[in-house]
Amino acid sequence: MRRRSRVNSLKQAQNILGLFLKLPDNWNSYGAAAINPSAVREANIFLRGYYEDNPGIKLTIVPTNKGGVLITDASDEKTIADFRPDKDGEIT
Repeated sequence: MRRRSRVNSLKQAQNILGLFLKLPDNWNSYGAAAINPSAVREANIFLRGYYEDNPGIKLTIVPTNKGGVLITDASDEKTIADFRPDKDGEIT
């Protein structure tokens, strides 16, 4: 699976997020944490509203080495949302 995924629909985004949940600890060979299910859940909630307001937008969705999910605009890579687990596993 490619770690950086460009998507232009909610369905594609949801499929990619589901694959992120399968990444084990050390998925990048540099000690990355497995992706926190709460980060995926929050990203899904965010994306449902975002695609409703911005249909057809192309996004890049990336798993982070701390167990989170980063969403950027594919055209300029500006961060749109960053779902990071804190030390207690809560999403910030």
